[in-house]
Amino acid sequence: MTTTDITAAAASRLAVGTRIRDRRVELAATMPEFEALPFARRLGITVGHLYHVETGRVGVSAELLERIASLLGLDAHRMLAASGQIAPSLERALLRKPERWAEIERGLA
Repeated sequence: MTTTDITAAAASRLAVGTRIRDRRVELAATMPEFEALPFARRLGITVGHLYHVETGRVGVSAELLERIASLLGLDAHRMLAASGQIAPSLERALLRKPERWAEIERGLA
């Protein structure tokens, strides 16, 4: 991995984390269950881990990112793509029918 790759990965983590934090704080203004501690508990992670995700200090698994996006009302597929991942459900579907990759690639072109 080159320095450029590392920098790009860090920027991606920061962008995803910032989006998560911004949305969570927005919701927390009117719903206390979105404050950091109760939200982290709902996710089954520590508040410290949540802060590390939100500040881009650590990456986030596809499974956790899907749960976060779902709770925050964000588009999980866009969040996963921004972090260089795909949804586990999509990955399983594509492994069952690999010919679908060609359709997806045509749609991206």
